[in-house]
Amino acid sequence: MLADAIKTTIERSDKPAQELARSWSDANEFVFVGSGPNFGTALFSAAKILEASGDPALGQDLEEWAHLQYFARAVPTPTFIINAGTRDLSRAVEVAIAAKTIGRRVVVITPPENEVLSEIGGSILGIAAGVREAFSPLITTIPGELFAAYRADMIAEPFFRDFRGGRSIEEGGGISRIRTSKMLEDIPQ
Repeated sequence: MLADAIKTTIERSDKPAQELARSWSDANEFVFVGSGPNFGTALFSAAKILEASGDPALGQDLEEWAHLQYFARAVPTPTFIINAGTRDLSRAVEVAIAAKTIGRRVVVITPPENEVLSEIGGSILGIAAGVREAFSPLITTIPGELFAAYRADMIAEPFFRDFRGGRSIEEGGGISRIRTSKMLEDIPQ
C-alpha cells in the first residue's frame, strides 16, 4: 500500500536528512540526479532547495551528470543520487562511484535493501522498497523535501525568502508580477 511506503520513507529518511543538513551547513550549492521518472524527482528536489533555503540547486539526468557535472570545479558539491532500485541501478552505481572518486559528497536516495548502491553512497536517505518505478516519485521526493526544510532551518532562512527583496505574492506586484500575465483561454480554430 502506498500510504505504508510513504510512512516507511519518512521513518527511514527524516533523521538522516536532518543530520545531513547539519553536517553540510557549509555547502552553497546542491545537485540532484535521477533518471526515468526520477529525473522529474531530481528537478523537483532541486526546486525545493531553492524555495526553502534559497541555495542554488540543479536537477540533472543521471546520464547527463556523467557528461556535465562530472567536470564541475566545485569538488565537495553535495550530490544526491536518486534511484528506486530498478532499471537504472547499474548506471547509478557507476555515477555514484565516479562522484565519490572526484570528491563529491554523495548521498543516495534509495531503498536500504539496495545494498550495492547504499554501500557506495557516503550517506543514505532511505525510501521504501517495492514501489513500481513509474510511481516511485511519490516517495522519492520525500527525502529531498525533508532535507530542504532542515537546510532552511539550519541556516535560519525563511521559505521563499519570506517574499522580501521586491518579491510579492500580491497581484500586480510590479517586478514580481509572475501570476497576472494574459492567458490564452480559447484556442483559435
